[in-house]
Amino acid sequence: MSSKIVRAIVMVAKTEGERLEKRQRCKTINFANAFGFALFAASLFATPPLRSQTSSQCTESKLLVNALNRDYHRIEGLNAADFVLTLGKKPVSVTRVEKLPLAPRVIVLVDVSGSMGEHPLPDAERFVVHTLLQEFPTDVPIAVMTFSNDPRLIANFSLDRASLWSSVSPVLSDGKTWMGLTHLDSAIAKALETFGSPRIGDSILLVSDGGANWNKHYGFADGRSLNSSGVRLFAHLWNEADYKATSKEMEGQSVTSGAVSGAMFQVMEGQSVTLHAIEKTGGFLFWSDPEDLEQSAKIVDIDRELVRQIVFPYLMTVQLDDSQRNWTPVRVQLDHKKVSGHRTIRLRYPKELPPCTNSDPS
Repeated sequence: MSSKIVRAIVMVAKTEGERLEKRQRCKTINFANAFGFALFAASLFATPPLRSQTSSQCTESKLLVNALNRDYHRIEGLNAADFVLTLGKKPVSVTRVEKLPLAPRVIVLVDVSGSMGEHPLPDAERFVVHTLLQEFPTDVPIAVMTFSNDPRLIANFSLDRASLWSSVSPVLSDGKTWMGLTHLDSAIAKALETFGSPRIGDSILLVSDGGANWNKHYGFADGRSLNSSGVRLFAHLWNEADYKATSKEMEGQSVTSGAVSGAMFQVMEGQSVTLHAIEKTGGFLFWSDPEDLEQSAKIVDIDRELVRQIVFPYLMTVQLDDSQRNWTPVRVQLDHKKVSGHRTIRLRYPKELPPCTNSDPS
């Protein structure tokens, strides 16, 4: 048996208790491959809105909207007149669209579970974290949290990149770090607690192989708990060679499909967590192979694009009446009369607007 096959077998079996989990995950991917492209093209990643309130009335909402081309790079130069927005079935006025860089707080959430401990994943994880610390603008506070059975904040928010790396590097270089299950839900809950009161653009950036154990207790299954928090979720996921070979859509690409991201949010113990957990936050998933570390420029390009999407979204201000008392479907489109090539542009925006009475992040 070749060393590559042995590594693949080891990667699949985090522990004896996770064999069923991994089998479910693979089945999900194989099933989803047939529908992955359609799901991906139709899926709309959500950005939690920020509301301005006057006494009991909601007067406006601020939405973070990403516009991407077919290569998932940012589209520049759009303005308020280029967008058409509806809430429910009602047209809503877009009063302003800004393209100013944000300085959000970012938590880099690093998966250190058992499956991440096999070569070359620890090296790849260290490389990505170090790259992210370098690529984010210097005015963006960054914290780093690891998780497996439990989350652990190893470096709190700081602008000092050298200090952050000095705290993170010893942990990610210790072979004893990589063990346990992948309790992503409790890690997200801890990250939200660390943010406290959300600021516009605050984001979690997950670095993981994609497998996760979920617990209904944390309430992330429908996506609304995370969406209501005002925090976006992004991910750099590691691909296993076997998965890449079975997904036609992923051939030659570094960007994950909806099919693969769907596999990431499969629940173990019979529960099924859907893509909503990430779709409704306005985030995005990129996928790469840890073997790409030999051609590190590929990984750097992915992380640079993740940084751009976090720091440079469109900030859209829309007028509201006082009728948004329930979760309201949202649809953002480009005006085809004003935007050439609008069919090639992918928009990431809220699929639902939280009730007026439930949102006031600042």
